[in-house]
Amino acid sequence: MEKRNQYHHGNLEQALIEAAVSLIAQHGVAGFSLREAAAHVGVSPSAAYRHFSSKEDLLNAVALDGFQRLALQMEHAMAEARTLNPECPALAAFQALGLAYVTFAVNNPPHFQVMFGIPFQEKPETDRTSPYQLLQTALDDLVGEKVLAVENRSGAELYAWSVVHGLAGLLIGGAIRTIDGDITGIFNSLVPRILAGLGSAGKNILRGSVPPFIVDTPLAMKFTTPS
Repeated sequence: MEKRNQYHHGNLEQALIEAAVSLIAQHGVAGFSLREAAAHVGVSPSAAYRHFSSKEDLLNAVALDGFQRLALQMEHAMAEARTLNPECPALAAFQALGLAYVTFAVNNPPHFQVMFGIPFQEKPETDRTSPYQLLQTALDDLVGEKVLAVENRSGAELYAWSVVHGLAGLLIGGAIRTIDGDITGIFNSLVPRILAGLGSAGKNILRGSVPPFIVDTPLAMKFTTPS
């Protein structure tokens, strides 16, 4: 009875989102329904339908919840990095932003799957800065710190995002497995290469060696030609 009273005070919507994440982790996006999410938190389907009109509506809420959590994690990581590295705050924040993105993805695969696996039914209404806007700000700051040349700023979001998102996807899917679980090491080894790909104005700003990892995908296997 206490749980149901809490839901009547406005907690049911978030509880259903959390239930959906849990069910997606167990059965995948296709393997759960809004009714199952309602049963998971101990309420009737009609109670769930008062908050979400359909499974797709609930998935939309899961995606928005994920983007908000990701943005918050990225903001905190960037702020801390700037404080700890006052001599080159923009570069430190750029590195921290990317690492926060990959770390969030690895720690929250159900959220990440929904965030980039379904189209938004409608534009989210939130006052929080989006992860993409944070990336844009980080790149602008790199220009201001003369790490990134002005003429190379245009389109830099796509390049940086593609590399970082690609690493996140490979780690989530198990195609790449760090031998010692050191996500930070493998990400930091990419940062100098990302900057080089962006046409960094600086030389040898960061030096990173590739930590040990295993490529576990048919893409890396040798194939024999059928006789």
